[in-house]
Amino acid sequence: MNYKRVARSYLRNLYNGVRDTLSQDQDLLRNRELKDKYKGKRLFILGSGGSIKLYDLKKLKDEYVMTQNNFHVHEDIMTINPAFHCVVPYYQTEGDISTWVTWIEDIESKLPNAQFFWGKTTRKMIEDNFKELINRSYYLDAKYNILTLTKAQADISKRMMVVHTVLTQCLIVAMYMGFSEIYLLGFDLDQNFQNAKNDFGRFYGKSMITDTETERELERQMHEESVDEWFGQWITFKQLKLIKDYAIANHIEIFNASEHGVLNMYPRVNFDKILAEG
Repeated sequence: MNYKRVARSYLRNLYNGVRDTLSQDQDLLRNRELKDKYKGKRLFILGSGGSIKLYDLKKLKDEYVMTQNNFHVHEDIMTINPAFHCVVPYYQTEGDISTWVTWIEDIESKLPNAQFFWGKTTRKMIEDNFKELINRSYYLDAKYNILTLTKAQADISKRMMVVHTVLTQCLIVAMYMGFSEIYLLGFDLDQNFQNAKNDFGRFYGKSMITDTETERELERQMHEESVDEWFGQWITFKQLKLIKDYAIANHIEIFNASEHGVLNMYPRVNFDKILAEG
């Protein structure tokens, strides 16, 4: 075990806990207006795994739907008309800002009615370039390190857990808003087994913001440090387990409506049957 990594994680979480106790981040305070706003409702969260192409998503047009990242390129996106859209925190270099701006312009055009959840690092970009999105945008600050956490940090009006996959970000937001039934579709989580296909396990392949030199350098580093790559997988599933425990404690049910993929953390259900039952 890397004891230095464990120590850094523990100290980082202790520091963030003290900060949350002593002060309120004003950028996150607005999120309180969403607390339990949709209590008792059900939500479908759509992932970008290849299996998403197997389902008729037009059936979701009258449901609460949350999409994420590059999902706006799906051919049925205008019919689906998501109410919510999560984007992972901006973490690239300043040289990638123009690419992100162009990408967000495309997202905005395809999601005219969605409320957006961005990382705090994206706030200035939104305020400088997308005035009409300001009132539809909420910000998240992912700071708690998963390695030494024993329970989920899922209060988005404070600092939350670091996002290792957009799925955990979506789930945390959905639970905070009070959805009592959450159905996942297309979160295959099998990217490590899809390299030969060169589509990164996503129905669209690469997005505009991942087809950059910054991303290619990150990919090279991951291949050189394969142990860390698998450690990242373990961390992801630990985070999903913490979320599962939090959901149970708060009487929230999470289901996996996909027949494919390796996400066995949540009970499998049949997509068409769930919609038929209403």
